[in-house]
Amino acid sequence: MLDKVSLPPQVLDALSLIEDPVRLVPLKESGRQIEGHTHENTFHLFMEITLEEQKAFEEIKEIVETTLSKALLGQRVQVAWTAKRTAPETKKATAPALFPLPHMKLIVGVTSAKGGVGKSTLSLNLAVALRMLGIKVGLLDADLYGPSLPTLLGTKGPASTTASGKIDPLWVGGMPTMSMGFLIPEGQPVLWRGPMVQTALKQLLLDVAWPALEVLLIDLPPGTGDLHMTLTQRVPLAGVVVVSTPQEVALQDVRRGLDLFERMSVPFVGLVENMASFVCAHCHKETPIFGEKGGRRLAEEKKIPFLGHLPLDPGIARACDKGVPAFIQEDLLPATKHAYQSVAAAVAMWVRKRLVPQDNT
Repeated sequence: MLDKVSLPPQVLDALSLIEDPVRLVPLKESGRQIEGHTHENTFHLFMEITLEEQKAFEEIKEIVETTLSKALLGQRVQVAWTAKRTAPETKKATAPALFPLPHMKLIVGVTSAKGGVGKSTLSLNLAVALRMLGIKVGLLDADLYGPSLPTLLGTKGPASTTASGKIDPLWVGGMPTMSMGFLIPEGQPVLWRGPMVQTALKQLLLDVAWPALEVLLIDLPPGTGDLHMTLTQRVPLAGVVVVSTPQEVALQDVRRGLDLFERMSVPFVGLVENMASFVCAHCHKETPIFGEKGGRRLAEEKKIPFLGHLPLDPGIARACDKGVPAFIQEDLLPATKHAYQSVAAAVAMWVRKRLVPQDNT
């Protein structure tokens, strides 16, 4: 609890303006132990957090110091975290509430802590493939800093709104899609800190007129930052599809992403190895440009399902440039289409097992 004896009123007021990056309430109301005192013209603030929360709090440290300094009329401020591990029951008691999404039966993330592995392309084509298999699916591009769905679909914003003030998703082949790229001017950079990222994700989930869906696929940005933490804490994730290339530099990053979802107890649908090999259109010989079977070895190491290999295909790049889903392109190599169909079938099987109540008799 706050030590109000040590904290001046203006500090308490300032703490009410800063959001706790984990509990998503004002720091003043977060229930954390916060103390402060002035020494040699510097105000020192001490806040107790857990070891697991350190990264999130380091990202708001500058905001806290700047806000407190303004509240103290320019006095120098130093903030320090005192970290300890919190008992599981304490963390459970302070867990933020889930976003209300009853019209979405399953929410599945597509993730890779490594950028440039083709995750967004896979997300779009997997969504299209699931749609073709008869599953009611929607696609959310949650990469707020570098949304790619507008380019992959050849569409531009701004998105329209409904009579009730909700944002209309853009429909592609009977499938609803949404991206921050539909809401901001084309080419405009997004310069947001942690709390704004959380608010934007909430808007894309709750303020969009999503129809009733069997599956919402969420294309996650690279890394393991604020958005990933918010997603695992506030969204009822049924599982995640992990994407990697075979090379070790990608696999190292992907391991870190896997560790995050393991710690947050999010199930794995499975791992897809993208860009597994280049298939020559003339002789049909396969060449493993980025190494061989690194994704399969990682899946075996982590004991998660391996969903399959996806080859490099120039048709994928042509489809992206045209703004159409590659999976429905006629000029894809047969091996590429077969690989996508195989991955989609595996994901569809995982989805259907969770949509249909199991017979326990």
